[in-house]
Amino acid sequence: MNRPTGPDGSEWEHAMSDTFDRRVRDLRESPLSFDAVTTTARRIRRRRQAAVAGGVIAVAAAITPVALIAVDRDDARSGELPPATTTPEVDRPDSGIDVGVPLIEGDTLTVDGTAYDLPSVSYRAAALLGDRILAYRTVREGPNQGDGVVEVIEDGIVTDAWQKTTPMIVSDSGQTVAFRMADGELMTVWDDDQVGMGSDFPPDAFPVAITGGPNCYEVADGCTVVFTDPGAGVFTADSHGITDTFAGDALAARDAWSSDDGARGLVTVLRQSGTAGAACSGIWDVRANEYAFTTCDYVVESIAPDGRHVIATDLYADGPGPTWFAVLDLKGNEVARYAPESGFVGRTVWEDPANIVASVFDGARWHLIRQPIDSGSLEEITSSDDGDEIDAAYYPQ
Repeated sequence: MNRPTGPDGSEWEHAMSDTFDRRVRDLRESPLSFDAVTTTARRIRRRRQAAVAGGVIAVAAAITPVALIAVDRDDARSGELPPATTTPEVDRPDSGIDVGVPLIEGDTLTVDGTAYDLPSVSYRAAALLGDRILAYRTVREGPNQGDGVVEVIEDGIVTDAWQKTTPMIVSDSGQTVAFRMADGELMTVWDDDQVGMGSDFPPDAFPVAITGGPNCYEVADGCTVVFTDPGAGVFTADSHGITDTFAGDALAARDAWSSDDGARGLVTVLRQSGTAGAACSGIWDVRANEYAFTTCDYVVESIAPDGRHVIATDLYADGPGPTWFAVLDLKGNEVARYAPESGFVGRTVWEDPANIVASVFDGARWHLIRQPIDSGSLEEITSSDDGDEIDAAYYPQ
């Protein structure tokens, strides 16, 4: 497959390697027809992330989802998700961390202040689906090194798994997950069921967002999944078996937002500029069928829950991660910026329309911070000596 590169393959490859794995969260509707999706967006919380750019990311990662280092296991297996079972109520401990988004900290997943045990510290994405957790990791050692694994966890124990998957994506509501299996099938899973949504997709394409649901059966809620096809663009696939291409020059979707009535829709994308070798980004206005603005100074990432602002960061960040993040309005004006005194920014997510939660490494410790977008006082939520440049202590979802 032909890949877009600059004359020397440098700037474009650099930007793509740093940004392709920052997968879009919760595209609320089909990109070409926001009316086609009937489920109203649930936007109490935005789970936005800009994935930690570890020092292990190579230029070759520009065309594939980046797999973060994890611990190998021998007990994971491929197969159908077992039926949901009824379990007695468990008195789970309070995590003690006051944060309004799901958070992975070591071998614990915190959701709404409640702590759930994970069987290892290797997970980078997780969702609480009823009485079970579905969590994603990558294999660290052995013949399957680098393979993705989606595991079903009940009471801290792995009860089933899918091997050789793409990274798992989670809907904004946290109620549905999706991933491609080894045979190319697009699998969707929710509280007590699952359904495949086809396999007739380009071999390198990987899902970056799921909308609708939680039940992805066509006769129920239905779902739409957004794919990035490296080197070719962005497309969607829905429960009706319909696929649609995306805005003309969009090469990777980053995030999307729609108003509750579907009258407005915005999508942040990575795009190639008219200058050979240069990378740019922008916000696509779905209704107007044009860009609200484009920029070659930032990577535009996560859209705020009210659709009024967007998180942006350094387009050509060097090292393990960007050294700052900014907030832009929908005209591309910078209204706020956060830069740690040292170190780099890991993940950034919207906690609500007025606050961003971020993980930050200062060279010695990881910090979980809350930054108001009005440039008010930064709040440190917690900090930890665990982790290093590659394996963070905190993974806000």
